[in-house]
Amino acid sequence: MFFYDKKEFENINKNLNGIKDNYRIVTNSLELNEFLKAKGKESFVLSDIIPEMGPLATETYKEAQELRNKYREHLKDVVFHDIEIFNGFDYIILHQLYLLIKAKKILEEKRNTVFIFSTYLPVYFAIKKLANDLGYNNEPKIVFFNNNEMKYLETEYENLSSNYRNKFSRFRVTHFVKNSFIKNPNMKNFKSVLQFFSKSFSFLIRMYLNKLFTKTDVYSMESIFKKIDKKIQKTASKYGIECAFFCTAVREDLFLKPWYPIFEKFKKADVKYQIFTGDLATSLTLSKEKICHVDLFEEINTLIGEIQKIPQGQEIIEQIKNAIKLNTSTLGFKELEGYALSQSLRSVVIIALCDHIISKMKLKSMVAIADGEMLECLAVKVSQKYKIPTFTMEAAAMGSQPIFSDWLHVNKIFVPGTQVLETLTGLGYDKNRIILCGNPKFDHFMNMDSKKSKAFLENSHKIDSKKKLVVVGMSRWHTNDELWMSDLIKFCNKNNFEIVIKIHPSYKIDIDGISENKIKSIKKKCQNLLYNISYDMNLYTLLSAADIIITEYSNIGVEASILEKPIVIVNFLKEDTKLYPERLDEYGAAMYVEEYSELERVILEILNKNMHLDKLKVARKIVYEKHNIHNDGKAAERISNVLTQPREN
Repeated sequence: MFFYDKKEFENINKNLNGIKDNYRIVTNSLELNEFLKAKGKESFVLSDIIPEMGPLATETYKEAQELRNKYREHLKDVVFHDIEIFNGFDYIILHQLYLLIKAKKILEEKRNTVFIFSTYLPVYFAIKKLANDLGYNNEPKIVFFNNNEMKYLETEYENLSSNYRNKFSRFRVTHFVKNSFIKNPNMKNFKSVLQFFSKSFSFLIRMYLNKLFTKTDVYSMESIFKKIDKKIQKTASKYGIECAFFCTAVREDLFLKPWYPIFEKFKKADVKYQIFTGDLATSLTLSKEKICHVDLFEEINTLIGEIQKIPQGQEIIEQIKNAIKLNTSTLGFKELEGYALSQSLRSVVIIALCDHIISKMKLKSMVAIADGEMLECLAVKVSQKYKIPTFTMEAAAMGSQPIFSDWLHVNKIFVPGTQVLETLTGLGYDKNRIILCGNPKFDHFMNMDSKKSKAFLENSHKIDSKKKLVVVGMSRWHTNDELWMSDLIKFCNKNNFEIVIKIHPSYKIDIDGISENKIKSIKKKCQNLLYNISYDMNLYTLLSAADIIITEYSNIGVEASILEKPIVIVNFLKEDTKLYPERLDEYGAAMYVEEYSELERVILEILNKNMHLDKLKVARKIVYEKHNIHNDGKAAERISNVLTQPREN
């Protein structure tokens, strides 16, 4: 089963009640899991059965990796502009195959099982076939819950009616609008939403006119290339660009923000650079930040609809179909045929556009901002074909999830400190590919003034600058967080402290609604009390103004430590957090508590008695080495220098 909206929970439960046999539920939705458990169901979160790290995760991943390698072998002869088409979606399909092998391990236990996912993936049809092959004696079904109705899907997503596809698309649009404007209503975000709909509407009109009046041939491809040339020449005449960035930034905070200081360095030094994206949401984010870029969204999607009409596109389609016919015994290969075809056509288009752009430049470097995404993967391959050095950056602490072993395709990887270096080498990356440089998004920390930050928060959010400020920032919502946070708000009000709860930005695109429900619970328990809960308050201003930070294993702890703030790590559920790289208490850079009463005691000791501060200060030197080597505010300068080095012939 799969769904997109938490409104379907009751209907899901109702239909589960109609299953007579004993069964277990496996889901990727934390909130649905809690809901079904409360209804007396035997429900499990997928990551609890097969964790993301550890021996079982590694074993599962290796099996998925071997399967992916078979797919690559089957499709190795499908080539365009001297680049294997499979390069465009090898990492994307690996994620789906990883889910398939997880499902295989679960189904091999031979228990009645209902999988319920909070999104759609084509690999579900391979899971269905797998259950048949493993001898499950009922006919597995795939059910889409929508508007309190059940829709049974019999064919792969790419072959579904346009009506279904439009429904899935509307879910994405709804969440974009909700999280870009409704959750944060201001003029800047309102303009972004208008721009989103304007671009979408313009694209649909042009697609319609193109179908009416245009015959796709070499001329129409050339006309699209000319259109791209005009876009580029608005900012860089005659392709005079030294560094090209290719970007599909799923999360601005994780992928884009670390590069902002480098963009500023380039601007001040008059280094010509250009950012390319094929993703509408990324384009809108860049526009909102007034960062110049070339948006390839319309060109890519126009050509995808037309490429299959020309001989090269038809030949590639036939090659893929023949490869699938010859290898139907490979797990999931036949069931993912429609997906492989659509991703291959998209790859062809992106290769054509990247080759046109990159071949005309005399680049010193090319940067894949979110290496692993299709645009970046193919831009890397095209750049390497022209012997252009390729780079990416891993700016946040990394866990040793095995899926990251195949993540990065570039020649060189910028990392902030020894933590990411050790993680990458542990995952099998060559140490010679890694450049230790510090984290550019921390450079401005050297100049941050806590008093000015407090004054800003007082003016913008009415947070009293004379009071001590407690900031809570967690990596995710945990069970009962709303309870202890409500108690903490009451404690802070009683002791005349200000308190801000900073919600992790990933919850801005939360389909389950778990974050909204937690916040509602806090508001209900803390009526008439003073506090702030925010998705969008500037994190660094907040950390600069804070007098104490409370977190678990969020990257906020690392950032707060670099800002020389006292940190308290809470672990009220007594989880095993040893695998989390952001954990600071193991080398004494944070206080650690497992009981709520300890939290209140430690806060009072730090804020009222200045206890523990010297011990925390000494331990922060380890944090610098691990997460911001040198800690001198010159990381952006080091990266900029590398990117602008003359190319070797």
